This record gives sequence, C-alpha cells and structure tokens, in this order.
Amino acid sequence: MEEIFTKLSETISIGYIVTVILLSYLIIRLWFHSVKSGIKKLLTFGVGIVIGAVYLIAKIDGLHAIIPSFAIAVVLYDYIIKYLLNKLKAGY
Repeated sequence: MEEIFTKLSETISIGYIVTVILLSYLIIRLWFHSVKSGIKKLLTFGVGIVIGAVYLIAKIDGLHAIIPSFAIAVVLYDYIIKYLLNKLKAGY
C-alpha cells in the first residue's frame, strides 16, 4: 500500500492541483462569477497552464508530474468546488 502512495506522489503534484483549484476559484469568484460555465472552464484551463509554467520555471515539479496533475485539476475543478460549497452552504 505504501508503494502505491509513493508512486502516486511521484506521478502527480497535490500542491499544483490544490493551487490551480483554489486560484481558479478565487479568480472566478472575484471577477468572473456571472459568466457561463464554459468560460469558467476556460479560465481554469488558463490558470492551470500559467501555474504549470510557474512550477516548471521554479523547478517545484517536473513535467512528468505537471501534465497528469493539470488534467486532474482541470477536470475535477467543478466537482471539488461544487462539493465543498454545497457542504459549506456557500454560493458559487
């Protein structure tokens, strides 16, 4: 079981995923809260690319971890944010 967690931590970057999701949420909440869902997804995609570039330039994580983490962050953004906001009874 420990091997699985070790491999998973080498393959994805939890910090990157959390950063993309939180930063996307803040940007959308502060400036783009009244736009359609497609625009929100496009913004999340753009935030993921920018944060990925920062992570690569700062050598926080390698490309082998950023690519799958990017896919996870962009796909799960809606699910994670909506779930948390429903639990907190907060608006989107």
